Amino acid sequence: MGRQDAGSPEPTGDESDVEVLIEVIVGLKRDDRQLTKLLIPRSDSELIYIFEHGTERGAELASTILAVRNPDRDPAYLATRFPAVLDVASQVGTWSTSRMGFFGADDSPLMLFNCGFARLRQLDPVGICTRLLDDKSSTLIRPLAASVLGETSDLLALHPLADALRDPHRGVRRSAADSVRRLRHAGAGAVLAGHPVRPRLVECLHDRWGSVRVAAARALGSMNDVGPLYEAKARTPFWRWGRRHELNTVLNGVIPPLHKTWPGDETT
Repeated sequence: MGRQDAGSPEPTGDESDVEVLIEVIVGLKRDDRQLTKLLIPRSDSELIYIFEHGTERGAELASTILAVRNPDRDPAYLATRFPAVLDVASQVGTWSTSRMGFFGADDSPLMLFNCGFARLRQLDPVGICTRLLDDKSSTLIRPLAASVLGETSDLLALHPLADALRDPHRGVRRSAADSVRRLRHAGAGAVLAGHPVRPRLVECLHDRWGSVRVAAARALGSMNDVGPLYEAKARTPFWRWGRRHELNTVLNGVIPPLHKTWPGDETT
């Protein structure tokens, strides 16, 4: 994605390039999707310049592209606009999720992982979300943690997601199933057969909540692992027509795309 370089953060390029940078910096209105298409080809130095000097939205998009482009990037550049992100690990280690839930989701460290921050491995997003999932005191933070694990594009996230698929809260189980599905773009399908997350997904096909069952079915179906869906259908009485319809829809290949986490998100 785009060009990486280690040069100065000053923008370079022809007049049209400069106009793009100026548009982000002064905050002129532009559709996020169009703006993202214009920013993706920019070099690292140009994106860092936008991050440091642009509008808040320009900085968010530039940061996302930088993080997706190189997950092993040193997150030190975040200090100029989002210094709290660099302290997020210590915050999670000392704050309880119930305290963060009391102040609201926007005040939690998870909100700092918007805009591609979940991709920056040096921030240990998998470890942070795992610790948040282990605290059963908040039903507000845990579903968000399960969702962020899917955004990490790190197969290590499958282990905490396997546990999350047995969380007592249905929102966590649903988010965990969606995250497993999202991780197929990182190669989850290749390791699914021998991973503990697979039998947990199969269990969720029989969850009492329809939203969890559908998310699990779509996760398995999107990775062409349809055997458990046929088995679940065979075990479902004919009078449970709603559950059979859920399975038939996925078996017929009708799997709506996942929501986009940012305008350039290509996961489905």
